[in-house]
Amino acid sequence: MLRPFNGDIAREIHALLTVENDAELDLGELEESNPDAMREVETWVQHEHRVQ
Repeated sequence: MLRPFNGDIAREIHALLTVENDAELDLGELEESNPDAMREVETWVQHEHRVQ
């Protein structure tokens, strides 16, 4: 179920992705990590947030 969110959703998603990738999982050092994909997701989230 989706609930309305009154905060800055782009900031929240970015914070979640940053914590999971860098601090908790440390995926930045793995061969499988893809910084370009992370930037694409951030760009998409920022664009979608502006459109709404």
